[in-house]
Amino acid sequence: MNESKFAGLKDLKSEKGQGAKAPRPAPAKAVSTAVLTPKERNLTGKRSHPDWKQRSVLLKNGSFDEAHDILKRKYNGRDFSELMQALLDQWLHTERAQ
Repeated sequence: MNESKFAGLKDLKSEKGQGAKAPRPAPAKAVSTAVLTPKERNLTGKRSHPDWKQRSVLLKNGSFDEAHDILKRKYNGRDFSELMQALLDQWLHTERAQ
């Protein structure tokens, strides 16, 4: 059975009290491992799109949950961020008109 990675700690503690250092065992030969490179994928979605940036807002739980349910049920699972963007665009349009 292989020793645990912490097995040497007990030896180190006992060496402090004795004053003389015991010879250390030779390290095991390194096992060659294959280098795996991550699979490249096409960047899709809002996170990788330069026109979108994640923002943080505080919303009441009940309001968010109800809106999320309605979006899922009535609007074919549209994204909550699309709703927020539409509402913000509408508000900006009315503010600019004043």
